[in-house]
Amino acid sequence: MYDNLQSNLVVLRKPLSNDIFAINNWLSDYETWKNYSPTKQFLSFNDVYQLPENTYVITDRLCLIDMGFVSFRCYNKNRKEGLFDIVIGDKRYRKNGYAFDVTVLYLYYLFNNCNVETVRCEILNTNINSYISAVKMGFDYQKTTDIIKKNHEIIYILHFALTKNKFNNNHLINWYITHYKGGDTLWAVETRHQN
Repeated sequence: MYDNLQSNLVVLRKPLSNDIFAINNWLSDYETWKNYSPTKQFLSFNDVYQLPENTYVITDRLCLIDMGFVSFRCYNKNRKEGLFDIVIGDKRYRKNGYAFDVTVLYLYYLFNNCNVETVRCEILNTNINSYISAVKMGFDYQKTTDIIKKNHEIIYILHFALTKNKFNNNHLINWYITHYKGGDTLWAVETRHQN
């Protein structure tokens, strides 16, 4: 497991104990969770050890401002499949390409460094930007489930899956990784390795 992952836009770093307050605030803020699965609204963590193992805080690389977090929860014992979550809690960083950048970086790390074979995600049907990004990255639609919100409006959860093979053979992803910002290398996954 790595302490830090970085791209030209962001640094993904392991959470510290003082990050729990920010993570809980992002999860409890209506503006944050209304675009995500409403079940996340009820998540709360008391300390950093309750977070999923592969949780990283997302930090703006230039301004050093924490904007959200990303995590991966394994479904099975062999740790080859699980649920991917990303929360951009700071509203200033939404709809500016940060989520796409973080997702490509994090999925590359999961598939090529953690031996994950399949990543799943859940997107609300009202979150059009996330839906478009998932399709661009090669996520395949699996099924739809519905939930009822407070005013009895039915909101649908779209379930998607992406395999390692499909991610690594996606021409958009490969171009993004190798040609981002005028030919720079997109990121360095090999930043400090945890002992």
